[in-house]
Amino acid sequence: MRPVCLKIRKISVLFVAVMVFHQMPTAQSFASEIIRITTHDLPPYSFRNANGQIDGQVGSIVSCAMDQMDREFEILVVPWKRAQMEVQRGRVDGFFPASVNGVRNSFARMSTAIAYQKWTWYLLKDSNGDPNTQQFRTGRLVSSFLGANMQSWLLANEYSTVDFPPQTNSSLLELLLRKRLDAILVDEQVMDAIAEERDLDGKLRKVVLKTEPLGVYFSERFLNSEPGFFAAFNKAVDICREIGDSEKDDVTNQSGPSIISASCSAPCLVQRALPIR
Repeated sequence: MRPVCLKIRKISVLFVAVMVFHQMPTAQSFASEIIRITTHDLPPYSFRNANGQIDGQVGSIVSCAMDQMDREFEILVVPWKRAQMEVQRGRVDGFFPASVNGVRNSFARMSTAIAYQKWTWYLLKDSNGDPNTQQFRTGRLVSSFLGANMQSWLLANEYSTVDFPPQTNSSLLELLLRKRLDAILVDEQVMDAIAEERDLDGKLRKVVLKTEPLGVYFSERFLNSEPGFFAAFNKAVDICREIGDSEKDDVTNQSGPSIISASCSAPCLVQRALPIR
C-alpha cells in the first residue's frame, strides 16, 4: 500500500509573539469564519516539524479533523499559560494539548481523547523518598511548569512547591539537576526525550503517578455560537485516529512514512509565518 499523504487544504499556522493577541478580535466575531486554536511547543504532542509546520501526536490529528470538517483554522504557538488565558478571555476558540481540570471546565469543554499522557515524577538517581507519600508532600520542594495541569494538581494536593514555576520542561529539569528542587512532575514522553537529548541516562529515576487523556478544549462561547461543531469534531477525531493507526500498521510492514510525518510532493500544510520575538 502506498503511504497516505494527509493534505491539509485549509490551514494556516501562525507562530506569533504575545503582542499579536492584543490586535485580535473576540471569538464571537469570527466564530463562523476562521477557527483559532492555541498550542505550545510540547513534543511529541505538538511541535514544529522541519518544514515549520504543526505536527505531533495531537497536532496532526487536530489538523486532520479540521480538514475532515472542511473548516479553515489557524494554530497559534505561544507559552502554555497564555494559550489558555487567550481562550478564557475570548480572543481565540480553543487550546491543546490539554488534560481535564476544574478551572478549564469553567470556561471551555474538552474534546474526545486524542492521546494519553503519563504523569511521572522525576528525581535524581541518588535521592531517596517516594513523591506519592505524605512525608514527601510536606517535607520536599517540587514543581511542574507554569500553566500545567500538573502544577494545579500539586497545589490542590498541598505539595510544597515554588511560587514562580518555570515556563518550560527544560528549565524545570535544570532546577532538578541543580538540586533546587527535590522532584518534578512532568509528562513521561516529554521528559524522556529531553533527558535522552541531554545524555542523562542513569542520572534520573522515575515514579509514575497516573495517566490522563489529552484533547482540545473549545470555549463554551465558541461552541454556543456553532451548534453541532463539538459532536462533529469528536467524530472527525475518531476518523483521523483510525487513519493514523492504519498508516502506522502500513509503516510497520513497509518501512514508509506514517501519516504523522507524511511527506508530499506539494506542501501538506499551507503556512503563514510571523517572526518569533
